[in-house]
Amino acid sequence: MQKNISKAENMHYLVSTAWMGDIQQLNGRFPEVLNTMGKYCVPFHNFKFEIIQSHRTDQVQHKVALHFYSDALVWIDSLEGQMILAQETELEKLKSRQPIDTDTIITLANLGLASFSRWQE
Repeated sequence: MQKNISKAENMHYLVSTAWMGDIQQLNGRFPEVLNTMGKYCVPFHNFKFEIIQSHRTDQVQHKVALHFYSDALVWIDSLEGQMILAQETELEKLKSRQPIDTDTIITLANLGLASFSRWQE
């Protein structure tokens, strides 16, 4: 798109402003990522809006992506298609074997992990 339309590099930003109301309604929590109690539990601190494909006259051909970024989470274990997670702030408690707050989420097809490291005792 950038090679065909001048100033197209600004399109991601310009179109993303239309989503700001929807983003604010998420209250800093990933959409569609619920714990087993049905609550939104994974916080995000940033997001990126991306135009994947666009067409000047055919709206059906528009494709966009919305990427959410969270702070580090502690992946404690997986069990039957579910992940047990804790906030990174719980790590010191975990190391000293104190009780910690966790969330169990169902693993989703569209949920991606950018990176992870295994915690060692």
